[in-house]
Amino acid sequence: MGDVAQQIRALLDGNEWAGTVTDLAASLGQLSGAAAPSAAQLAIWLRRHEPTLWWDHGIRVRFSRTGQCRTVHLSLRDSEPDNSAVIGVSDDFARGGRIDGL
Repeated sequence: MGDVAQQIRALLDGNEWAGTVTDLAASLGQLSGAAAPSAAQLAIWLRRHEPTLWWDHGIRVRFSRTGQCRTVHLSLRDSEPDNSAVIGVSDDFARGGRIDGL
């Protein structure tokens, strides 16, 4: 797993990356000089190892879908904060207040 994580970090090189899993597989294949991994296997691997990539390697993995297009978004943990988990939280709740109805 460390090899792929290091290849992804090298691919990012401080920047964000977005594209299909097929694009990512081709980029990783070019970067390593070896045969590109299967896109299907890479997609499964990314989902399975997403927490480890975040905690151990500092790589943020997000997936989005618009219609038929599925996109993988990669960035380094220290590139910018990911506030997507707190969107829609009121200031009162963030300060320890209650949410009405709960």
